[in-house]
Amino acid sequence: MEPFTVSYHQRSEFLKLSYLHSFQHSNVKVKHSLNPRTTPTRLHEPHALVISNEHPQNSDFPRNYSRKEKKPFPIPIVELRRAARGEAQEEIILINNLKKLLKVVPVYACGWCDEIHVGPEGHPFKSCKGKHAAQRNGLHQWTNATIEDVLVPVEAYHLYDRLGKRITHEERFSIPQIPAMKVIYQTPVPEVPLKPLLTEISISEAVAPVTEEEKTLLAEETLQAWEKMRKGSKRLMQMYRVRACGYCPEVHVGPSGHKAQNCGAHKHQQRNGQHGWQSAVLDDLIPPRYVWHVPGVVGLPLRRELRNFYGQAPAVVEICIQAGAAVPDQYKSTMRLDIRIPSSVKEAEMAEMVTVFEFGHWLSQTISDCVRWSKLLLLYRLHACYTNHGWQGQHSQEITKRKSKLSRAKNKKKENKPTKIIKISMAGPDQAAQHSTEVLHQRRKLPQCPVKMAIGGVALVASLGYFVLYSKKKPEASALDVAKVTAGVADPANTHPRN
Repeated sequence: MEPFTVSYHQRSEFLKLSYLHSFQHSNVKVKHSLNPRTTPTRLHEPHALVISNEHPQNSDFPRNYSRKEKKPFPIPIVELRRAARGEAQEEIILINNLKKLLKVVPVYACGWCDEIHVGPEGHPFKSCKGKHAAQRNGLHQWTNATIEDVLVPVEAYHLYDRLGKRITHEERFSIPQIPAMKVIYQTPVPEVPLKPLLTEISISEAVAPVTEEEKTLLAEETLQAWEKMRKGSKRLMQMYRVRACGYCPEVHVGPSGHKAQNCGAHKHQQRNGQHGWQSAVLDDLIPPRYVWHVPGVVGLPLRRELRNFYGQAPAVVEICIQAGAAVPDQYKSTMRLDIRIPSSVKEAEMAEMVTVFEFGHWLSQTISDCVRWSKLLLLYRLHACYTNHGWQGQHSQEITKRKSKLSRAKNKKKENKPTKIIKISMAGPDQAAQHSTEVLHQRRKLPQCPVKMAIGGVALVASLGYFVLYSKKKPEASALDVAKVTAGVADPANTHPRN
């Protein structure tokens, strides 16, 4: 109900709000505009008094259901089906738009592994883990990619009854498998199949955009459909439980996973082929397929030596970005847009040397801090040893008594005489005040000289830092350059690579 204005007289009883008790149980808003006839000097605009109540005025009593009646669903089936229908439409829009963009944006897939690349040519990185990868020295064999390479089809068993028995190992071939997203879409009303308004088009029917404006608009629409589909799928996953195997990419839509023993992941023999079911996340249902981000499509291709400077993005996002769409904020962190890519290998090596120089400076500062704290610790220990008065005399007396007792015991053992058993009686609480307040387990002297201990610690830390930097150095760098970097006295001539 929209707020309404009540007119009143200046001296009326409305200002007391004494008769508004009838509105205290209603779901209305009363907007009272204060427009007095005599305007004060500081009051230039009229003020509004709003009285609102969010609770309904009248509501139904809780219904008592009989034993034969079924309680309604917390969320109506109509709303669930409307949400599932909307997500199915977004998925079809995404697939149709990607088929159009694949004709203007080059996408390559490896013929031996599941890696893909978006760009004018495949990347030169040796990261292939497919068959005969050692013979090719880890290089990929690039071919043209399809829509299944970009959007990985994740299948799950088609559940006709979500509350029925779990699928056994013997039923793994009798129950069909369909895309997991369709299983979620058909979960609200499984007996009524979805009839979407849109249909998927084939790759031959897809028409590529002609102008740059059409390509940019298509990329923006595709990116929006991708985000809507992921958000809608995440909302549906909160309504219906989805399970995923922790060892393999198997997904099951239902309260508990199936019993089919078809897990072929690492050490599946110990589990007898059974899956390790756990709660699924959105990436298990819709794999993002991260690819390398190409900073400039028209510029230089990716170089193998500069791999640490490149970023990554999901395949769908990278296709849309190369088609002209703006970069979403949630993907900027993995794309490394704030890192400047070196123009040559020498510049990259110079950047690494600068990093090593900074590490050497930090190491020298750490060594100096360690020396300072070791000196303070030694002074504290010496102070603790000599601050207790009378400690040296009592300590020497106790040592002489113990030595005399040990010598007597040795003499008695030599003479083969029975030794006396010394009984030690513990003092009671009334005798606690007679004991001295000295600190136990203290030494009069340290095991080594404090100066020697400090020098040894510095030498140990310096040697460790030297060997770490020596293992990271370039072939043209000498041992003297590494020593200067370790000591923190290096100059650019020692860190600059020489031919």
